[in-house]
Amino acid sequence: AGSPPAFETLPTSGAALTGSTNNTVCTVTGANAIAGEATLTYDGTTQSLSRFSNNANSSILEFNKSRNGSVGGNTVVQDDDAVGVIRFLGADGTDYSQVADIQAAIDGTPGDNDTPGRISFSTTADGAQYTSERMRIDSSGRVGIGTTSPSTLLELSGSGNAILTVNTGNNSGDNSQIAFGDSADADVGFINYDHGTNAMQFTVNASERMRIHSSGEVSIPAGVTLGL
Repeated sequence: AGSPPAFETLPTSGAALTGSTNNTVCTVTGANAIAGEATLTYDGTTQSLSRFSNNANSSILEFNKSRNGSVGGNTVVQDDDAVGVIRFLGADGTDYSQVADIQAAIDGTPGDNDTPGRISFSTTADGAQYTSERMRIDSSGRVGIGTTSPSTLLELSGSGNAILTVNTGNNSGDNSQIAFGDSADADVGFINYDHGTNAMQFTVNASERMRIHSSGEVSIPAGVTLGL
């Protein structure tokens, strides 16, 4: 296994990372370190950050961004500033090319203890050199697939036909459903496709109101008024 890079004392915390005798495990030490809790492991192919503590806290990988040109300076960021990127690269025979990105960015006007953010997922298309955004979660929690400005909780957009597929792995007994719920009832309404009978059922107010059978026949439960 290779050796991890050398670590120096961290001036902001007074802690340091020191390597083990086999150069595979680094342990956080120093006056302000949490003794014995954190290790950074490197085995030549994999790096892992571990935390060992009797509580619910986890390891944290942190990216910081400031518009100040000096290390440690604190100048407020601006809308659309990228705060951190995890980038995946692959060798193409000449150099390393982009494969995919995960990016966090400012998504609004920041202020004191107020930094609205978004996260974007990008991949590189066949024949392309750089990544293109495929999905984002904005500061309001809206999810956009194929769009950078979702206006609803989930928005799908494409240049051709936009198709949403609900697929089950069992073609003889499982169902595919779209459920409509609220705080009082998680599935007060839903559209159900029965793969065993190849029938589609429509449920309103927790009761089935209409069914389209595999033959194309439509059945309405007794007592349901059909207005034409």
